[in-house]
Amino acid sequence: MKVIFSHSTVQNYREALIKELVNKLPNLKIVLTSKNKSINDNFIEINKFKNIESYKSYSVLLYNNFSFSLLKHALIDKYDVWISSMLNSYSTHFVFLISKIRRKKFIIFTEDWYNVKSVRFGLINWYNQIILNNVDALVVASSASREYFLNRGVPDEKIFVALNSTENLSLRRKKTNRFEYINEITDLKILFMNRLEEVKGLDVLLKAIKIVQDSNRIISLFIAGSGSMEKDYKVLADKLKLTNVYFIGKVPNNEIHDLIKEVDIYVHSGKVIRDSKASQEAWGFTINEVISLNKPIISSDSVAASRDLISENINGMIFEESNYTELSEKIKEFSDLPKEEQRKMGANNKFIIDKITGKSQAEKFIDSLNYVEKNEN
Repeated sequence: MKVIFSHSTVQNYREALIKELVNKLPNLKIVLTSKNKSINDNFIEINKFKNIESYKSYSVLLYNNFSFSLLKHALIDKYDVWISSMLNSYSTHFVFLISKIRRKKFIIFTEDWYNVKSVRFGLINWYNQIILNNVDALVVASSASREYFLNRGVPDEKIFVALNSTENLSLRRKKTNRFEYINEITDLKILFMNRLEEVKGLDVLLKAIKIVQDSNRIISLFIAGSGSMEKDYKVLADKLKLTNVYFIGKVPNNEIHDLIKEVDIYVHSGKVIRDSKASQEAWGFTINEVISLNKPIISSDSVAASRDLISENINGMIFEESNYTELSEKIKEFSDLPKEEQRKMGANNKFIIDKITGKSQAEKFIDSLNYVEKNEN
């Protein structure tokens, strides 16, 4: 079976999946279309992949990843199945039609689990529904995504849940000593590591920290990341008169494991932003990374990964998005646990790590391909 997989770019969190797909599917061609072509080319060169092609894309009309080269592959290449990333993309919208005309199978790989509130989405949602009514299979990244597409009428047998995978950070060697000072702090050490954008909900966490500190619990918060809201969040921290809150800036990917190892717990306080194009977290890859290093997690329920990867009081806790009072209660509950119980909660991640490997995610892609081959018309 000859397969073409079109995707945007190979960010760090996609490398594990791409490597496994290349290993498992000898007749696979991967077509990457992204403005950030340098990331693709670097990944291809390092791994010496010969069946991955990378092109530059352009913003055209409603699409920010338009590529004539991709269109050429769809029209000319010999393939049995085309796997396209994202429902709401140029690749899906154009290649779907071409594949159906050429009587080829068409699969969508997507993280979608909520309706995007944008003019663009409203204009083409009717076409998205036509695609969903005729797609041969869906590979979705979360159980929340599965529920979303079931509600949009896709038969359950066509949906394959391939939980998002990332690199296992526990296999990395130490890169830097610059975070070792954190280990000397005796307070409860909390980490927030995300882009400093509204959807990530740092304001929710800061307000929760205020309540916890007012309860005479001594905690330290380390904020790793940068973004358009950084100045606003620093102002908020000052306004709340928080103590022991450290903005440490964006941490290079090859150093994040050294940072995570020094803290006691990770908090992902993502929230829903209504009337926004990116209204909530499609997944939340930092949760995968923290799990691989056996640290407990507190996450909001608007982060898709929390639903699949966090079990209450087993390896972490979940709170209602934007509810900083509930988040403060979760932090206080964790803070009051004996250190041994805190570490045990993190250690329980060993029962989850096998669910989020590149191998396990790639196997669901294989299952979807076997399904469409079996159901050949």
